[in-house]
Amino acid sequence: MVCTLLLLKSKINHRVKQLLIFIKTNKLMKVLIINTWIAFGGGEQVCLETANFLQKKNNKVSIACCYVDQNYLSKKSIHINFITPLSWIEKLCKKNKIFLALLGFPALFVLVMKNAINFDLINSHNFPGFWVGAVSSILYKKKLVWHFNEPQPIPKFLNFVDKIFIKKVSSITVLDIKNKLRVKKMFGKDAILIRPGVDFKFWSSKVQSDEVLQKYELKDKIFILSVGKIHPQKNQIILVDVLNILKEKIPGLILVLTGLRIHKEDVEERAKKLGVEKRVVFTGIISSEDLKSLYKNCLAVCFPALDQTWGLTPFEALCQKTVSIASSQAGVLEVIGPEKIGLIADPDAEHFAEKILYLYNNKKNVSKMSEKGYNFVNNNMSWDKFGEKMLEIFMEAVTYN
Repeated sequence: MVCTLLLLKSKINHRVKQLLIFIKTNKLMKVLIINTWIAFGGGEQVCLETANFLQKKNNKVSIACCYVDQNYLSKKSIHINFITPLSWIEKLCKKNKIFLALLGFPALFVLVMKNAINFDLINSHNFPGFWVGAVSSILYKKKLVWHFNEPQPIPKFLNFVDKIFIKKVSSITVLDIKNKLRVKKMFGKDAILIRPGVDFKFWSSKVQSDEVLQKYELKDKIFILSVGKIHPQKNQIILVDVLNILKEKIPGLILVLTGLRIHKEDVEERAKKLGVEKRVVFTGIISSEDLKSLYKNCLAVCFPALDQTWGLTPFEALCQKTVSIASSQAGVLEVIGPEKIGLIADPDAEHFAEKILYLYNNKKNVSKMSEKGYNFVNNNMSWDKFGEKMLEIFMEAVTYN
């Protein structure tokens, strides 16, 4: 027993010593981040903020992806080096998911195989990033850190591929306890929990214009807001039913949906069936400045997603002192619930309607909740803290043999 403890202590001291040498010699890393695309979305924001922080610390970083939506990039993100396919392939991938699978995925594989040799570490994100990163890690003997957002969207009979590649991973990072437990169950690995940040300085700053309110005739109107691509997994369709449930208790309530309109027709069909189509507004993807205005002026942000990892929008909204209602199947409940800085509801119309009505009728209590949430985000959720933790994980991976 004593010998075992001494051996363990020796190994820990060795790893600490290696890490200190790495830091003292001020060795800079070369990190390749792999993601399917860079566009509007929380997972993509994690990639960008990781890259921004690494660059701020003078490390070399590139993001390999099938396409980049330049409209989504902030001023600090436009300086990131993106490795993308030929422009015509990139345009087709952005336009159609079939082209993305047929052309984008193979192109991404070729790009990573061509460039990975020039980096010290590979940081894989969404599918097929993990597989591409694992192959290049094996081929070039590079360290691999996998950021696990959700199970790979692959047939079950291909799960054995994950189990083979997982052996090559130095570390796995997750944003919530839900995925930490999922990784343990699926792979028998202990993932590192690391909470994402929020750009508090921007999201809490004064709204510069109410142009978006005027454009969609929302000025002085009561509306609920849902942010993200319109998709069955995001479950926005239940919010249409909410309008119908609350039509007498909150007359004139409007639903505003921002983000990619992938399944817009399903929502429109439901709204017409219930006779509330004139009270559903689709904005598509809007600027961050316009989104900030919507955060400030809405009654509540609704996050009714099914089986959702984390979720940044409830915390962005708190920067404008607006409370969110989050799904009981979303990772954000792990913070919003215990901290009492938002409301949790089962992802169905009845439960969401109940919480919305509570916010509508209890302005004083909601004000206290939003003030508490505002202070929590300011004091606890910075991208610098997230970046420091990721940098530590990366350094440990490249220094530990």
